[in-house]
Amino acid sequence: MAPVARYSSEGGAMMAATWDFIRQFNAFADYSIGNLSQNATLVYLRLFAANNKIGRIEWFPMANDRLVAETGLTIPTINRAKRDLVKRGFIKYREGKKGSPTKYKLTILYDENLLTKRQMNINKIRKFVDLK
Repeated sequence: MAPVARYSSEGGAMMAATWDFIRQFNAFADYSIGNLSQNATLVYLRLFAANNKIGRIEWFPMANDRLVAETGLTIPTINRAKRDLVKRGFIKYREGKKGSPTKYKLTILYDENLLTKRQMNINKIRKFVDLK
């Protein structure tokens, strides 16, 4: 399961999430291999991009119609992908009521104190190159 997300709020106003775009993207690339369908990967990446555009807030809105338009998937396929993403710890979501969009929360996939597999491999390569 992915590490727990860390967000901050002050005086009731939502602040930008503290996650790092590149580390989150790299961790997703590592954790999703062999764990997610193409559809779940596509849905996650659209959610990731949408949340990044609006400032990486803890819970962000995205209408199902927009996901359909951006992914080319049907609502039932998107719903299966969302359930898979929840089951595997990548996202949480709250269905919107009639006329309001679904709200999503992306789980932080990296640990501030741990390196991703990709970062560990890069460090190994750097050490090897430095030895020569």
